[in-house]
Amino acid sequence: DDLATSALPTMYTTATVRNFELIECPGANWGYTQPAGNVSFFVAEDGEVLEAADEANKVFVFDAYWNSRAPSEGLAEAGTRITVTGAGFDPAQMPSYSCKFVNAADESEFMFSESVEWANYTQIVCVTREWPYAQALTNLSIHFHTTLAYTGDESGQVFFNSSWSILDVSLGPATGGTTVVI
Repeated sequence: DDLATSALPTMYTTATVRNFELIECPGANWGYTQPAGNVSFFVAEDGEVLEAADEANKVFVFDAYWNSRAPSEGLAEAGTRITVTGAGFDPAQMPSYSCKFVNAADESEFMFSESVEWANYTQIVCVTREWPYAQALTNLSIHFHTTLAYTGDESGQVFFNSSWSILDVSLGPATGGTTVVI
């Protein structure tokens, strides 16, 4: 089939001829609004698909990835919603995704998200649990079936600020002296 008339999403990337047996091409950005996964791989010349040898590997696997998150900070209490942007997120696999936050200064301090919500093929939302440690800059990573799947760099850091939510007393004499525990 002619790739230009294919009904399926088609990505193109320019190949570099290395020698008479080898061409090289960069993987294209998986920008389609569908889950990442296995795709058929073809080589075309002037728009016509070249015949592949029977033993040729004709499948390329695109993994989902992420490259940004917002916001970059939140309260240490539960419920901070962090939107992770990338591509290839699969709504059918959402129960298998989790977001892990690890203290950048002490890797023994970490937590997994309360939940992960699918927004679309390019965004998921991590809903945090209560950060059980002192305020900290954390490194965010995305896990799939509890295995590290997608990691960011410094752009993936999230700062958890100290917060408070309960006073043990809410009334005392104007003369002072009431001990308030937060």
